[in-house]
Amino acid sequence: IVSIKTEDAHRSDTNTKGNYDSIGVFLNLEIKQCHFSDVHSLQNNGGVVSIKIGKTMQPVVSSHILIQNTIFHNITALNHGGAVYMVFPYYHTKDNGKVTVIIHHTQFIDCQAGRKGGCLYFSQHLVVYFNNVLFIRQTRRKFDGKGMYIYSKSNMYLQGVTFIINQENIAESIFWSSVIEKSDFSVKCPPWSFLSISYSGTPSIEGACMYCIRSLYAPFFKILKLKSNHESQQLIIYYQNQLIPQKSQCKTCPYGAECTYGQLKLLPNHWALQIKDNIEIHQCPARYCCQGHNCSFNNPCTSHRVGTLCGICETGFSLSILSNDCINNKNCDDTWVWPAAMFLSIGFVSLCLIINSAPNLWHYLKDAHHFAIDINPLKLKLKLPSKILDILIF
Repeated sequence: IVSIKTEDAHRSDTNTKGNYDSIGVFLNLEIKQCHFSDVHSLQNNGGVVSIKIGKTMQPVVSSHILIQNTIFHNITALNHGGAVYMVFPYYHTKDNGKVTVIIHHTQFIDCQAGRKGGCLYFSQHLVVYFNNVLFIRQTRRKFDGKGMYIYSKSNMYLQGVTFIINQENIAESIFWSSVIEKSDFSVKCPPWSFLSISYSGTPSIEGACMYCIRSLYAPFFKILKLKSNHESQQLIIYYQNQLIPQKSQCKTCPYGAECTYGQLKLLPNHWALQIKDNIEIHQCPARYCCQGHNCSFNNPCTSHRVGTLCGICETGFSLSILSNDCINNKNCDDTWVWPAAMFLSIGFVSLCLIINSAPNLWHYLKDAHHFAIDINPLKLKLKLPSKILDILIF
């Protein structure tokens, strides 16, 4: 849609030393309040914005590119930069000029490129500022290149940026950048995966969501915050304002659970609670929690139970008299009242009869006691069982 290509231009007005004249090239591009959807570019780079300043072009002087309040949805390019592609030569500056790119309040949804930079591709010698930008992929398609969302050889500043990763993109490169400075952004990995940040000698910083190896698990992080360390030029990972060392993101599988390639599943009749990055597992009362072999961490209760240790019935259900199950209130009626009332009445009458005959009963027991004492000397002659006589004497 926006294509600026000057690689075929010729040099002009140069002196014998090869220096450019004072005119230079000025580029001012603004894209505001736009919605680009279902754009499939037939050109190699940049489905919506493709800027390539060739090496033979005059230097670029303090140019400004702004993308604001814009949505890029389902944008593809065959080569680099699914939605935006910007390439400037190494000698682009003139009198300390620079190319500044600002991306503000913008969303990139389901963007795709064949090679590098699924959404954005930036060459060297730019300064790129991100503010309140969302990257998300909802479709089920794999990305084979580097930087599923961003590939940048320029300095990047990320503030309020969120990368959301789905299950199909585990182990794929989320972003690849030479330098990330003064940044504070977030990454939401799929459940039971951790965020891996790698550094190479290029230098470069690359991030990806990964699963832990067998018998280990990664806590169920809702979203991780990353901040740049100005001294080491590395990213620091936080969860709920708590520092999370990258090497400690994978933990030993706790008692009461089984862990397979990073995913934690509860054993039958167990209940779990996550406190920050730790998981506590407790055994439930009989038949309160899941009884199968594929019990979910998020929904461990059974028979319409909820709460701590699945100890209460969910709304609209009540505890059964004859079992630990919770029964729908609609299935409860008053047919049980009459049998229960009859049973209680019979019990009450029987108790009254026993109490009423208590004096006569005590008299009979007293006579039996004296009789046992009187016949005790005859125990051997009568040959009665000694236990019976002992009971009567008592």
